[in-house]
Amino acid sequence: MVGTVIDKVEIVEILARFDLAVDSGDIEAYAALWTENAVLETNGTTARGQEALRAFFVEHRKTLGRGRRHLSLNPVVLSAEGDSATATSYMVVIEAEKAPAVVASGVYSDTLQRVDGRWKFARRKLDVDPSRQATSATNTGGSSHDG
Repeated sequence: MVGTVIDKVEIVEILARFDLAVDSGDIEAYAALWTENAVLETNGTTARGQEALRAFFVEHRKTLGRGRRHLSLNPVVLSAEGDSATATSYMVVIEAEKAPAVVASGVYSDTLQRVDGRWKFARRKLDVDPSRQATSATNTGGSSHDG
């Protein structure tokens, strides 16, 4: 089942809120998007739970998060039933302070849970496109992901 229109809108909105929190450096807004025991998987790195997610955010902002725009494109809610949902979207990161250029791209696979009436990420997996990993590493001094 794909859920209600309201579920779909709220789920797509959380994808946008994620990007806005990362771009603005708002760690509290970022943390509020995750369940207490959420998992983020990206490029061989796994962050489990709020403390690890916050640490990932801080490190990400130091190395990759400034001067960039994160975009979630083509979001699709694959299923939504009760308090559980799955979604997918493309991730594109563009340079915002210099000439616009794609810095990273990939595909998000999300599992969401409704907690106290709000959708939150329970699991977020990013598969960075192989062609972007080498470019991203070159553009950022060695790191290979900008999610």
